[in-house]
Amino acid sequence: VQAQGEAVVPDVDQPVAEVVPAEEAEAAVSTDVQPIAEEPELEGMTVEQPTEVPSAFGLWWQGVKEKVSIGLTFDPVKKAEKQLQFAEERMRLAELMAQRERVEDQKTQARIHRAISQAQEMMEKVEARRERLMQQSDERARRLLRNIATHQVRREVVMDRIEEKLPEEAVEKWEELREQATNQGRRLLNAI
Repeated sequence: VQAQGEAVVPDVDQPVAEVVPAEEAEAAVSTDVQPIAEEPELEGMTVEQPTEVPSAFGLWWQGVKEKVSIGLTFDPVKKAEKQLQFAEERMRLAELMAQRERVEDQKTQARIHRAISQAQEMMEKVEARRERLMQQSDERARRLLRNIATHQVRREVVMDRIEEKLPEEAVEKWEELREQATNQGRRLLNAI
């Protein structure tokens, strides 16, 4: 029996177990994939967090499904929500590629650039609809506009993370892509 405040000295032959507070234990655990969960989530939208990088065919098939889904959606707010969701999924996929694959490889860099370019194309289509979205005064349209702003912030965080992993010779090309994305995001945010 031990009195309060009394130190316990273990036997030399017994292993010592150290008790670590839960916060420290979680911080000490390292994982390969850093989720984007630290940033604010998109309101009322479910965005898939990819766990594996799809093959070239998988990416093509994903693009086909996205285009069909958008093509069969006629409500302008719902269409913009889907495009925002797909853009967010592409950004998460680009980050996963940067974490899991060899970023020094030219093919990997090209795949990351392609995923980000596709996300930008989706957001350009949302920007093209912004006039109609601004005219609507319902809650869905206001929530969509807030989600667009959240996506722009998250995109910058993801691009920072990817840039940290790139080799120096790829940073110049990356900066061009980032500048395009920033300009496009700035136009959209100014319109909102």
